[in-house]
Formats: sequence, C-alpha cells, structure tokens
Amino acid sequence: MHKIKKQKLLAPIFATMFAVIIVLLSTFSALQAATTTPGTINYQGRLLNSLNVPLAGNYTFRFSLWNSADWQAADTLAGGAINGVSPRYAGWQETHASTTGTFGLFNMALGDTVAFPNFSAGTHDFLQVEVKATGQPDTSYEILDPQGNTADLIDRKTIHEQAFAENADTIDNVEIGTSAGDLAVLSVGGIWNINQIPSGTDQDLWQIDANDNAPGGVIQLSFGSALLNKILSYDQNGVAAGDGWFNFSDDVNIQGNLTTTGTVNGVNINNIPFTNLAARAITSRLKPHFPGAVAEALGAGSHRGKIQSHFVDADGPGGPNNFSYYQWTTKQGGVNDYDIVLRWRLPDDFVSWQATPLVFRYKTLTANLAQNKLDVSIDDTTGTNIAGLTGGANLVNNAWTTTNIGFGGGGTFTAGSEITIYIKMSATNAGDALVGDFAFNYNGR
Repeated sequence: MHKIKKQKLLAPIFATMFAVIIVLLSTFSALQAATTTPGTINYQGRLLNSLNVPLAGNYTFRFSLWNSADWQAADTLAGGAINGVSPRYAGWQETHASTTGTFGLFNMALGDTVAFPNFSAGTHDFLQVEVKATGQPDTSYEILDPQGNTADLIDRKTIHEQAFAENADTIDNVEIGTSAGDLAVLSVGGIWNINQIPSGTDQDLWQIDANDNAPGGVIQLSFGSALLNKILSYDQNGVAAGDGWFNFSDDVNIQGNLTTTGTVNGVNINNIPFTNLAARAITSRLKPHFPGAVAEALGAGSHRGKIQSHFVDADGPGGPNNFSYYQWTTKQGGVNDYDIVLRWRLPDDFVSWQATPLVFRYKTLTANLAQNKLDVSIDDTTGTNIAGLTGGANLVNNAWTTTNIGFGGGGTFTAGSEITIYIKMSATNAGDALVGDFAFNYNGR
C-alpha cells in the first residue's frame, strides 16, 4: 500500500467525509450496567476523483486505528496488509464493501464488523481510511487523506471526543456488572446487593479501619440489624488505655480446642486453681451388671436362693427405654437375703452432691414387706457408714419405680475416692427382689 502521493493504482481520488456519533443517556440498574451506547460509529461521505467527479462503482474501504497521524512505509506489509506489530498500530481494523451511486455516496457503520476497543487517549487517536476497487489486491489501497494534501504529515483523521463517548458506561474502561473485572454498584440504602457480593478474596490480609480513625478506638463488625444486632468488635483501650481486647456480644461456641497464652480475668490460665472453675450439674449412671460389683452373703440370717440377671427390651430394638436388672429368688418359706456390693469412685472434678444425690430403680414381686423388699446402705469415702441415710430402707413396690436417696447431711466425700454401696435383697418363696440402675447426681467442674 502506498499513499496517493507515492503510487496511485486507481484514478486519483479523495473523499469528503464526516462521522456522526449518537450518544444516548446511560442508565444503570442495581444489578448490572446497561449498554448505553450503540457500539458503532456512522461514517458517510462522497467518493470523488481528483477532478471532483463522483465515482460510481463497487469499492472496498479499510478502516484502522493508530496512535500516529503520519503513515509510514513500515505500517504496511509488502502484500498490502496492515503491519500488526507496527508500534503505531492500535490493534483494530475492519473492511466494508460499498456500492457508490451516481453521486459517489457511501454510508457504513464502523465497529459493526469488528467490535471497537474501549477508546484510550494516546492509543486510539487517529482513524486511517483506505479505499480500493473491489476485487483489486491489497496493494491497491489508497489512503484518503483528511486534508487532501498528501505532502504533509497528516494522513489520518483525528478522533475527537465523540468517539470516547463509547466508554460512557464504563469507569476507566471497566464495565459495571457482575463478570470478572467488572465494578459492583450499591443497592437502595447503600448496601451490597447479594448478587454483587464477591465469594471471597485471594488476598492474605483484609483490613478494617486501615486509617486508624475509628471513633473511640472501637472497630465493629455487625451481624444483623435491629433483630439480632450481634457485634464482634475490637476495643483498643479494653480495661485501660492501650489494653486492647475483642468483645463478643453473645455466647461463643468453640467446637475445637482452645489454646490461650494470655490471661483469663487477669489470671494466667495455667495458674488458675482447679477449684476456681465453676461447678456444673452432672449425672453419672451405673447399670447392672455393675462394674466391679460382687454378690455377698452378709450379716446373720439365711442366705439360700439364686441371683439371676435379665435384660428388658421395653420399646423394641434400638429403643431408649431398654434396661437390665438383677433378680433374687428363693424357694424357702422364710426370709432369705443376699447382698450386692459395689464401689463407685467419685470423679476428680467432684465438688458436692446435688439436692438428690442418688436415684435407685427397683421392683419387688409383691407389695408385701413380709414377702420381699430391698434395703440400701452406704459407706462414705472414709469407709464410715452413713447413719443419716434417707430413702433407702424397706423398699417395696410391685411395679418398676425409683427412690431418691439422701445423705441427711452426713458423710465425708473426697474427689477421687470411693464410696461403697450395699444393696440387700430379701425374699420368700412368695416374692422376689429386683435391682435396677443407680444415678449419681453431683456438681463437678
């Protein structure tokens, strides 16, 4: 390709032309930016020869963007194509075929074939327009000099501010929308719309109050508004100036391990005595077979009979109400008894007994004390029998039931030591004594 001044393969021609750009007012929705410009530039003119005679026929126009007004030989390859690596080339070109009429008129929409880039000053400053007879090789292209003067250094048309209105729906050439690289907008009330919130960040640091000017030195992160209004905040003053801490306005649930190298209520946690920890109500339950229990014939009287163990599936496989028990039976007409002796170690976190220390489940075959009964006695952790025991004597009921056993203010109970429980089962051939489970209710840390 050559300028007209260097080689003319057509009759010498030049065109008078003008571009009409229509810019529509832009409107944005809360979710996505609207396309506010048509994306094309209307370009029309008359094609004349050097004698100002209109040229009628089939012509091909080539348009391209450049950062320099002066065409140079290196801007075109030997075959007439645009040199895509020329430092002056701005990376956009397209061709249009047009049939001019009697008056040489042509009209086309630039950007309709190849989309325009976002216009940037210093890059997309000049439009080069070339024409050739359709069907001729690319070396036939002639530049339509905007001033009609091929001797000067102005070979391309200056792009004025109208073309840059194509960027009216962008900020620094960035669209408003929800795709990668887009800008988000705020919804009514100045809050993020849920569809605009990014799912995360690749940054390793997220700063709040980077300028260190939070009122009162308190930086807040709020969960909910009037309904919940739960706050995670950092107070740089804490108890005293410079003694900062985090505040949580609700309970904190930690499902993993908690490690602290600081203090709790001003005391290093490693130095907090075990006895300073708050106690809580705890229930521990023992079910037959009691671990470590023995059956023993204790005391005077007759001890002829049989102990059996049973399991009751009260509500079917997997149900919560299944239980096991011991049963003492005898074929003797007189009362015969036998004892089950078990020892229970008070946990290391034991502090005290609850109001109802023990709950014992039991049953007798009949409701007649002369035929069957159960009696419970307990030695404290010093091995001393608790004289004030309540709720453990002459137990009889022909249905499964429970009794609350208290210590009556007596006994010594030391964490980590054992108490001994004696369950005396008495029966005749008309009755049986059945022993169920024990519940130990205590306060522990």
